[in-house]
Amino acid sequence: MNHRSIRFRLTVFVSVLFAVTLLVTGTIVRNRLQLSLEQEVQARAEAALEEILFAPLSEAPVTDVSSFVFFDAEGEQITAQEFDELIRSTPVLPADEAIDGVMFGGPRIPPEIAEEIVAAEIAALMGSGLTAVQGSPMPVEVDPFSLTVAAPIAIGELELAVGLSSPRGPIDDAVRTITIAGLAFLPLLTGLVAAATWMTTSRALRPVEAIRLQVEQADFGRLDVRVPKTGTDDEVDRLAGTMNDMLDRLDRAAEQQRQFISDASHELRSPITATLATIESVERCSEADWPALAATIGVEQHRLAGLVDDLLLLAQLDEMGVRRSDEVDLDELAIAEAARNHPCEVAVQIRAASRVAGSERLLRRLVSNLVDNATRHAEARVEISVGSTIRGEPRIRIDDDGPGIPRERREEVFRRFTRLDDSRRVGDGGAGLGLAIAANIAEQHDASLAVTDSPLGGARFELRFPQTDAPAAIFSEDVSDVVS
Repeated sequence: MNHRSIRFRLTVFVSVLFAVTLLVTGTIVRNRLQLSLEQEVQARAEAALEEILFAPLSEAPVTDVSSFVFFDAEGEQITAQEFDELIRSTPVLPADEAIDGVMFGGPRIPPEIAEEIVAAEIAALMGSGLTAVQGSPMPVEVDPFSLTVAAPIAIGELELAVGLSSPRGPIDDAVRTITIAGLAFLPLLTGLVAAATWMTTSRALRPVEAIRLQVEQADFGRLDVRVPKTGTDDEVDRLAGTMNDMLDRLDRAAEQQRQFISDASHELRSPITATLATIESVERCSEADWPALAATIGVEQHRLAGLVDDLLLLAQLDEMGVRRSDEVDLDELAIAEAARNHPCEVAVQIRAASRVAGSERLLRRLVSNLVDNATRHAEARVEISVGSTIRGEPRIRIDDDGPGIPRERREEVFRRFTRLDDSRRVGDGGAGLGLAIAANIAEQHDASLAVTDSPLGGARFELRFPQTDAPAAIFSEDVSDVVS
């Protein structure tokens, strides 16, 4: 048994919580039951005592002699004999008068009938109106083994108290029986709760274990496995769906990585092969044209260096992202890009001065890649337009008058190592990484990059950034710089 498993910890937690709750609840119920029984016994004793003190002489009850308790004027408990002597020593009636057969004075009362006779005397006195009750019956503490209620009375000028006492034994026995029964059932009930929790948790975690086993089997070579779904649309079912989505993304990423490695190997092999072929041809030829050889090797090495730089940039973008710490003027980027040497005419139109937060170096690379792609496929003209949308989103458009891009292949052009040789005229060629880098940089800046048809007849690449807080400066007329 794994003591760190969720099933074990949850079972222990629920069991302990249940046992503690049951103990606390049982203690509260036990105390309330004991208090209720004590209050019931005291209420019955108070009712009996009031009946004795206020009943007429002919109806005065004679209560169980073991239940009477007597107190003197100082509140000290006294015996029935002492109480009788106090009554008889008090001149409450003339010497020649009696009260219905109950005579005061005479021989000492035998102990075995003392309380009964005293009770009759009290009842007789109360019936004759010669005593006064000074207070209602109330509980008094006599000893820990009984419950006692007493009421103060006055006989002439003598102040005494009489009470009824009930043993606590039956109450304690009842409470003790209930307590023992509760303690006996506590382990059984706790065990039942623990077993139910264990089985319920096991059943609930069974799909999670199945998910774990399926994911454990997945590796770089087996990303096609999928975890089973319960179909209940609960948390476990949603977890299974999330795990399947993650495996789908990993599968696609692994496939892209394999394709990327294959394409990169092919692209890197091309300039290396060309360089080696040139060197081998020189080795077979005794008279080599060294300037031409150096030029050929230099072209291939520059191509190789550019490809390595592009691959390194893509790797850095995928791993580290972009620190958008600069305030970049898009119009300045467009004007600077148009000022570079291009194989065709590049015109700039500034419709609104737009500024975005980002990496100036990467945004310059983005615009450069888009313009290079446009000039590579343009017939004679490329236009760069800087402005903003109606919602205030900064925007750059790059149009060319080339053959354009078929609608069904417009998403494909942003993939790595993609060339549309059948629809786009190849000029000086390329590795197919320029637009992929541009799309990655745009994504890192939360911008969108899309390709549509251009009014010039070719393709239009539109780069749109999120809306900025600062309003764009709108010019009254277009500012055009044409660089041939």
